[in-house]
Amino acid sequence: MKVPLLDLSRIHQPVLADMQKAAADVLADGRYILGPNVKAFEEEMASACQVEHAVGVSNGTDALRLALMALHRLHGGGTVITTPFTFIATAEAVVAAGFDVAFADVNPDTALLDPEAVESLITPETVGIVPVHLFGQCVDMDPLEALAKKHGLWIVEDNAQATGALYKGRTAGAMGDAGCFSFFPSKNLGGVGDGGLVISNRQDVAELCRSGRRHGASVERYRHDFIAGNFRLDELQAAILRVKLPHLAAWNLERTEVADRYLRLFAEAGLLESRSVRPLARQEGSTHVYHQFVVRVDARDRVLHGLREAGIGVAVYYPIPLNRQEAFGAVIAQRFECPNSLALADEVLALPVFPGLTEEEQRYVVETLSGLVNEGEKLR
Repeated sequence: MKVPLLDLSRIHQPVLADMQKAAADVLADGRYILGPNVKAFEEEMASACQVEHAVGVSNGTDALRLALMALHRLHGGGTVITTPFTFIATAEAVVAAGFDVAFADVNPDTALLDPEAVESLITPETVGIVPVHLFGQCVDMDPLEALAKKHGLWIVEDNAQATGALYKGRTAGAMGDAGCFSFFPSKNLGGVGDGGLVISNRQDVAELCRSGRRHGASVERYRHDFIAGNFRLDELQAAILRVKLPHLAAWNLERTEVADRYLRLFAEAGLLESRSVRPLARQEGSTHVYHQFVVRVDARDRVLHGLREAGIGVAVYYPIPLNRQEAFGAVIAQRFECPNSLALADEVLALPVFPGLTEEEQRYVVETLSGLVNEGEKLR
């Protein structure tokens, strides 16, 4: 048996005809840049997230960069605190927007940014916090918001992996000064290419993002108010995303059911009791939409190789924390010690999770995983 990490063809099959029609309509209409589908999708996402403003942009990285550029322009520069246990785009955007970056460690049980670690790094130079809602669930936002209020900081949520998740009834991405989304094809809500979005309840942030995605253009043609870039969402991607958005809740529910089934199968195999496989915990107060289903295992690289040999799609998110990435060596003077992130990097393993994954396939994954970890126990 072969089990893919992700199978977009299964996800798209029920809506494929509608996606094809939407694409054909765009081609026939002839408006390909910032057309009616972009405007409609922005309105639909603003409504879904219960915010005032949504700005479609070229990808998730550019969403972060634009939101951060807007806040830099409004409030000035300084240091921004974020997590080292994420994709490089998060901290890359911080630096690209003109800020210094500081890395706070994560909670070892959830792999989410630890508010206490954030608090320990706040200095007079700190201006903002970028929490990452990782793998499908939200950071514990209440203490972060309290810190932001106490110290006069802004918050930009990196919500690339948690579209549709909730934190104590509030929508992921809608709690800070801005929230940033990615519509990379593998995301819970993905396009057929790159795409992103910035949401905000702040009109000043939204206006700067709208201008910034068009080279800092003002209302007058060929007049530019500031240096930005070309960060526009394609009309074709917006049309595809509009087809898929109404199905997001059902797809997220199915991801949760797949995750619950893993936990049941792990328990039946005795893996949870033996602690041979340690699923990341669910953050209290946050719904989990399982962009990834991540476990911790000993001898991870051996297990990873064995699963791949058995035809099972697996991945490691993330093998090198950002505080240890060479890319940041030249831009940060301080060495940030993040032991929880380092430990996670050695142990995490993402298993297949997507709408349409069958119980038979999951049983094969769990049986193979169980055999590999039991083999490891004998090797000790």
